[in-house]
Amino acid sequence: MIMANQRSGVPAGWHWRDGRPRWIPSPTLRKAGFKGRDLKDGKGPNGGQWLTRGASIDAAEALNREVAEIRAGRAAAAAPKADRRSLGALLDAYLGDPKRGIEPSREFAAIRNQIDRRSKLSRLVDVLAGYVVQPPPIPAAHKARDLDPGRLATIKADRAAYDAARATVRGFSIDVLEPPAFEDTPDLSQAQGPLYDAYWKLREQIGTNMAHGVLSDVSAWLEWCVKRRAIRQNWAKLVDRDTPPGRIRVGTWDELRALIDAAEALGLHSIADSIVLGVDLSWSQVDRLSLTWPQVGADYRVKAARRKTGRKGDTPLLAGLGRPRIDAIRARQRRLYGDNVTPTHVLICELTGKAWTGDHYRHKFAEVRALAAKAVPSVATLRDQDLRDTAITVGKAAGLTDEEVASRSLHSLKRIRDILDKHYVEIGQDVADAGAGKLDTYLAGLGVAL
Repeated sequence: MIMANQRSGVPAGWHWRDGRPRWIPSPTLRKAGFKGRDLKDGKGPNGGQWLTRGASIDAAEALNREVAEIRAGRAAAAAPKADRRSLGALLDAYLGDPKRGIEPSREFAAIRNQIDRRSKLSRLVDVLAGYVVQPPPIPAAHKARDLDPGRLATIKADRAAYDAARATVRGFSIDVLEPPAFEDTPDLSQAQGPLYDAYWKLREQIGTNMAHGVLSDVSAWLEWCVKRRAIRQNWAKLVDRDTPPGRIRVGTWDELRALIDAAEALGLHSIADSIVLGVDLSWSQVDRLSLTWPQVGADYRVKAARRKTGRKGDTPLLAGLGRPRIDAIRARQRRLYGDNVTPTHVLICELTGKAWTGDHYRHKFAEVRALAAKAVPSVATLRDQDLRDTAITVGKAAGLTDEEVASRSLHSLKRIRDILDKHYVEIGQDVADAGAGKLDTYLAGLGVAL
């Protein structure tokens, strides 16, 4: 949509000035770094001749389109630089950058879920750059040799475009995140701004929970920017969004088997491994993808800490799930790398020869699920995050105490009880029957009859 002056019908910012037309940005745009521009033909000294009325209107419309692209975060557009107030500089000042020797802020250093927050703020940059999902990473050299040269060239080009787009966005002034002022938006349905657009892109393509999580972490960062006087207002608070409801989705054994079979059929054995370990350990995706071999003992005990909270555990793998799967992973990796080479991570992507990234895993998990849905249609609604719901629910159905469930999921006891109450275990007929049976036995032992 081209911005226009409601009263005159001409483009926003267009001024005729007695035959010397000029595009003058609004105060909001000027604060974001945009400069006024004489509307000339560019031919000859001093910028050439002044454009005619019609041509100058066309030029102003083109400038407004360029502004809209920049404020929507399209990487192809040239954005004004802002140095210390650029998105990249303020993100680095908040998160820190070890490669450049930048220490994290005290506020960021104090939080537990640092990896999760880094990931979500990085996803904001991705969305502003036009990438809701990252392109596949460039495969390792020994894997790249097996790829068709044209396919490899495409992967490299896609990745280069992605990196360039992120670099462009990081150079934007932070003011591009500010919602447009009233005078800039004659159509008030378009007045929400880049953060609103980013939230809805994530919500529609990734899910409400991820969109809400990203915007919440963006809000925490912007609040830090306000306290540092980099901006005057936390614009994330202006985005109208709903708190996502608790999601309950427990996978059936048929659905889980269909996912595992589909992953194996696609040659993505590590995704099948991840599914089994997810049900065994009731761990989140990020914790499974981060699992390293030194954390897995010869006795099949997993010593690890949750990446989000830091809570530590010493969890034995199950004889019917995790133990045989770990044996299969070890045997497969010995065939691939030999007896003298052990990868750092347990789950290695077959396509890259490296540990999975979260985005690449989610992309390939969706492909696995699509294939599995051909055999078991109901699996189409099952997400990787639902493996945690499934594992905790199975644990309670097996009669585990809250303490025993917590020993596997690495939640606090308080959190386990909150989760079970709000999200996971529905009180079904089997639970009700078991409770009635226990009470009957207890009362019979007392000899009570009323």
